[in-house]
Amino acid sequence: MPCSIDLIAGGTTFLTIDRERNSGFDSIHWAPPDVVEWASGMLDEAATGAAPPNDHADTAES
Repeated sequence: MPCSIDLIAGGTTFLTIDRERNSGFDSIHWAPPDVVEWASGMLDEAATGAAPPNDHADTAES
């Protein structure tokens, strides 16, 4: 089942799950400390591996 975990303000998490039978999704506040720590680590890891915007070549004009 597709889902996502959103970390807001460094300590509030929301679990969002696609509805199985109907369109749309359900979102619940979910803040176990292990989940908050995991989400924070994933964001830190992604930010560390990301290139700053000015390092990307602008190919729109070429």
